[in-house]
Amino acid sequence: MTLARYEENLSEEEALNEAEKYCRGMDLSGWEIFLLVERSLGIESKDQKVESLIRAEHSGMALRLFTRGRVGSELSVGFAYATDLRPNSLRAMAERAEASAREVTPDPFQEVTPPCPDGIPGLDIFDPGIHGISEAQKIAQALALEKGALCFDPRIRMVRSAEYEEVDDEVYLKNSLGLDLHGRRTLFSVSLIAVAEQGEEAQSGFEFDFNYKYDKLNSEEIGALAAAKAVGLLGARPTSTGTYPVVLIPEVGAELVGVLGYAFSAEAVCKGLSWLKDKLGKAVFSPGVNIKDSGLCLQGEGAFPFDGEGTRSRETQMVESGRLTGFLFDRYYARKMDCTTTGNCVRESIDGPPRIGPTNLYLQPGKGTTRDLIKQVSSGMLVEELLGIHTANPITGEFSVGVSGKWIERGQTTHAVTGMAMAGTLEDIFQRVEDLAGDLRFVGESGSPGILVASVKLSGI
Repeated sequence: MTLARYEENLSEEEALNEAEKYCRGMDLSGWEIFLLVERSLGIESKDQKVESLIRAEHSGMALRLFTRGRVGSELSVGFAYATDLRPNSLRAMAERAEASAREVTPDPFQEVTPPCPDGIPGLDIFDPGIHGISEAQKIAQALALEKGALCFDPRIRMVRSAEYEEVDDEVYLKNSLGLDLHGRRTLFSVSLIAVAEQGEEAQSGFEFDFNYKYDKLNSEEIGALAAAKAVGLLGARPTSTGTYPVVLIPEVGAELVGVLGYAFSAEAVCKGLSWLKDKLGKAVFSPGVNIKDSGLCLQGEGAFPFDGEGTRSRETQMVESGRLTGFLFDRYYARKMDCTTTGNCVRESIDGPPRIGPTNLYLQPGKGTTRDLIKQVSSGMLVEELLGIHTANPITGEFSVGVSGKWIERGQTTHAVTGMAMAGTLEDIFQRVEDLAGDLRFVGESGSPGILVASVKLSGI
């Protein structure tokens, strides 16, 4: 009976206490326990029926154990993780981490995070009503999403994907210096790909929305917006190769900002892998460009009260009036480069050590709308989609992508454009920013308003 009870999965609080007990029983200079609980639900609608419904819950723990090197200020860090919260598994994890720490070369820049004297901010990122929303209501969201697209126009012949998703994540973080944090967030999202057909031609349109609160989603509207994008591309054709002004819709701008994230990493700078490494204090972009990272911004998906090692979340300005003013730091690279952490230690999962990364990285908006930017263009392109942005080189900032959207003549969109390519560097694009709209939108953790770029090389016919 005792053995059976011993092998049961522990609750979160029990697992934290058990892991702490093992850490305190070892000859260590410090320790850190990270516990993550992930609950998710995904519903996909097809032909107004539920095609799939997947509910999952996962939990796991990661340990970082610190041992003293031969030189008093140096620490070796061992890392291990477990997805099994039974006592035997937690003990084995602690033993693996300790053995790893004994083998790792000591490093003078490693440290355990002290508690923040100001505490952590309260962010409205958890919907306490999540468990009071019935499964039927969530299914209705997915069905409404698909219906919104199918009813928009008779040329919408198919919905390739209509999905409702939700996540409910909890993070626990404790260490040997008395840090003891708990954070929880919910995130609800809908996305849809609609396909419009006319004769032999078929075009697709994608739209999405996300929010920390369930009742702020509007599924039917998202379906209709995706359908409108698909229908709007019917009759699309390439145009002549040339250098033109382009207007980037917020979603496209956000994708380019997302590629910038790597260049702002202090780790990449320290290793010589960022094209911004020698440009601190210099003008790198157009004077109208201001870029921030903020773990406190509720418009993006990356808001959270503390980062992956327990530092209070904050707002950091990297580019001000086109001038590079700073980089993103965790505690390790802040010590190594004689700077201050910006609260940008991220953990994508429990199976790898924390690293530097953006929280919500965004180009600060201007005024007006993207439509106002279009009115400034005599002849150019409205870019509504990038194809292949994942192939961009984050080290050099170089990219070559396919683009589609609308042609602009005399401040008005005319025909749809596809089969075009846009190549260059992020430095060139952001140096040529002429104006910014005020319609900031995030794609995941990257945000941008509409952008008017003075001149871009487009390859077509």
